[in-house]
Amino acid sequence: MKISVIGAGSWGTALAVLLSEKGFDVKLWSRREELAREIESKKENMQYLPGIKIPNNLIVDSSLKNVLSGSDIIITAVPSEFLRGTLGEIRPFFRNQTVVSVTKGIEHSTGKRMTEVIEDVLGKNVKVTALSGPNHAEEVAKKMPTASVLAGKNPKIGKFVSETLSTPAFKVYYLNDVAGVETCGALKNITAIATGVCDGFGFGDNARASIITLGLMEMNNFGRHFGVKRGTVYGLAGVGDLIATCVSMNIL
Repeated sequence: MKISVIGAGSWGTALAVLLSEKGFDVKLWSRREELAREIESKKENMQYLPGIKIPNNLIVDSSLKNVLSGSDIIITAVPSEFLRGTLGEIRPFFRNQTVVSVTKGIEHSTGKRMTEVIEDVLGKNVKVTALSGPNHAEEVAKKMPTASVLAGKNPKIGKFVSETLSTPAFKVYYLNDVAGVETCGALKNITAIATGVCDGFGFGDNARASIITLGLMEMNNFGRHFGVKRGTVYGLAGVGDLIATCVSMNIL
């Protein structure tokens, strides 16, 4: 199977490494040619994922045409504000591959979720899924135990992608609540910022726990108006990601 990972940041690189080590034919796209050359030559993404060896079978390239050629799955791992523009560049080479969005966030100008942006650019019939959960890139790359959720409208495609991404250390569960998984992935950042402010003022564990708990309640109340399932909010994409983000010392 051929997999194209679009975006050579920490998360894109971690997933490219994981899938290469599973034996798939993986190509990683970097917008910056100098970064692609550096990763290829040093076999390490020193800027975004230092300390993780890049497998010899992982190809890094700055040409979208080369990276997308013959691919079966496209993983989009670019920041939310750049996703629409990057998809526009992908479109001439798009051949109805399955698309996996691993970007968390809401498009500022439209209020749309990432899979909705993908459908806008690549077409309403695109086979698109969304990966989310408590997934710190450096821990996944180091093969530390991690669980995630993969949401998609088509159960057959969703389960196939979940199995493709899963390893003994990285377990991916399928859900059919796309809106819920993506909404939770965006909303938890608001509470995480508030938690960071709390820590900055030195308010302690009581205040942090209160903010996390109240933030979770707000996520549930907000999500209910958009059809988000309660189980999603209280699952890996919701409370799991919320806890990981709010208590981590690795979030910059």
